[in-house]
Amino acid sequence: MAQSNVEKLFTQFLKETVNINGLELYKVDKTSGQAIKFEYDGKNNPIKLTPCP
Repeated sequence: MAQSNVEKLFTQFLKETVNINGLELYKVDKTSGQAIKFEYDGKNNPIKLTPCP
């Protein structure tokens, strides 16, 4: 399974099954060291990626 599919399924699981208010998922880019917020954006949409300042 591709990494992007795993990330999408995991964010979907967190949103729909775990459903803890305020729970957020972040990934740190190896090259830049910048944190990126992952958000599930619906079944037919890609993961919403938000770079952190």
